Amino acid sequence: SKEEALDIHLFSGYIEVVAWNKLYKLELFNNITYPEGKLYEDMLTTYKLIDKSNCVLLRPDSKYYYCKRNNSIGGVAFSKKTLSLIDACDTDIEYVSNKYNNLKNIKVSKIQWYIIVCNKAILSGRKIKILINKIKKMIIQNFRVIVFNKYLNRTRKFQILLFLVSYRLYKNMYKKFVLKHR
Repeated sequence: SKEEALDIHLFSGYIEVVAWNKLYKLELFNNITYPEGKLYEDMLTTYKLIDKSNCVLLRPDSKYYYCKRNNSIGGVAFSKKTLSLIDACDTDIEYVSNKYNNLKNIKVSKIQWYIIVCNKAILSGRKIKILINKIKKMIIQNFRVIVFNKYLNRTRKFQILLFLVSYRLYKNMYKKFVLKHR
């Protein structure tokens, strides 16, 4: 259902926010466009298209391969533009949460996206104390949903809980992980 799709559309590996891995009925775009001049425009549009759908079909097999570029918005190091991701995420989640207030998974996915922004800051040597505190508060508020969430694997749950318990340890482990996988 569209409600189920909206509840998980921000989780990686499920119905992701990117535009390139979907097929849409043309009529879904009546009165919906990708906003010009905005970064993360697919995050600002996908939820509207799902909400306008009668149902969503998810196929796990790959039919399209996407080339990630280091100079794309997702590939560049932290900058003020990276904070646009938080604005897009907040807009998306506010819309979905207000319209479908019984959805719980989407609130956990918000934590993941905020941590992605924080990870970019870690790699660039920046510390965003306000963001770190906001993430910790969200983790505390959604602790049970995180622990029992079927869309988060154990590694991701550990990552989120480590972020809460010790940001310093999280930061050091994240840096080592990234260096090891480059």
